[in-house]
Amino acid sequence: MRLLSLAFFLTAACVEDTKIPTDTGLNGNDSGGGDTDTDTDSDTDTDTDTDSDTDTDTDTDTDSDTDTDTDTDTDVGPPVESDLTGRTYAIALGDATITEPAGAGSLLAAYITQEILLGVESVTDTQIEMIGTVAVDGSSPAEQNYCLGTIDFPTADFSRNPRFQVGPSDLALDIGGYAIVITGLEITGTFAADGASFDNGTLLGTIDTRPLDPLVGDTEGAICDVVELFSASCEPCTDGEEYCLTIRAEDVTGAEVAGLELSFVPGNNCEACEAGPVAADAVCDG
Repeated sequence: MRLLSLAFFLTAACVEDTKIPTDTGLNGNDSGGGDTDTDTDSDTDTDTDTDSDTDTDTDTDTDSDTDTDTDTDTDVGPPVESDLTGRTYAIALGDATITEPAGAGSLLAAYITQEILLGVESVTDTQIEMIGTVAVDGSSPAEQNYCLGTIDFPTADFSRNPRFQVGPSDLALDIGGYAIVITGLEITGTFAADGASFDNGTLLGTIDTRPLDPLVGDTEGAICDVVELFSASCEPCTDGEEYCLTIRAEDVTGAEVAGLELSFVPGNNCEACEAGPVAADAVCDG
C-alpha cells in the first residue's frame, strides 16, 4: 500500500498583375502587341516553375542522405583491439534508464537488484556467441549463480564490430524476491576498444507481472493497476490474459568482471549447485 501511495504521488508531480490590352482586335499592330505579351508571360511562368522544382529536389535529397550517413558513423566506434573470448560483463539493470513502461520505470528499477551477466563464448570477424545468466544477489564483485541455468543466445552478427546485438532468448531473474522470466530478451551494446566494458546499450524483453503482484497489492493484476496510473497498460501474455509488460531500458552499460568466466549450467537448481559449477549432465529442475 505504501508503494501505491507513492505511485499516486508521482502522478500528481508529473497575385500576379494581368495586363489586358484595351485595343485588341482594332488593328494589326495592336493584335501583335497582344501576342507579344502572351509569349513573355508564358516564358516567365516556365522559368519560375523550373526554379521551384530544382530547389525542392536538391534540398530533399541532400538532407536525407547526409543525416543517415552521419548517424550511422557516429554510433559505431573503433573496433575492439583485444580478444573477447572468455570475458564476462556485468549489467546493473537498476542503473539503466527504463523507458518502457513509460513513467513506471523508476518503480521497477527499485526492485531490480540482481546483475545480469554476459559471457563471450567465441568471436570472429563477423560473428559473436554469448551466454547469459544472473549474478548472486549482492555479490561484489559479481559471482555467477550456479543454481540458475545459463541461456545460449543465438549466434549474432558482429560485422559492425564493436557494435553487438544478441537475442532473443529467455532469462530467469529475481525481482524483489520473486522469480520471473524475461521472454524475448535482446541486448545491444558497443564494446570499448580494449574490451574492458561496453556502453550505449539497450535491453528489451517482456515479463509476466503476476508473480510480482505481492510487491504492491493482494490481488491479481496489482502491478498492472499501478502502471495504469502512469498512462501505461499491460498487454496479452501467451495465455491471452493481459498481465504482461514490455520492458525497455536504455543507457545500458556492462563492466568486465575480472577473472570470471561463465560456466554452462543445464537448468535451475541442479544437484550440488550451491557448491559451485555443476556437471553438464547434472539432474536439474528444468
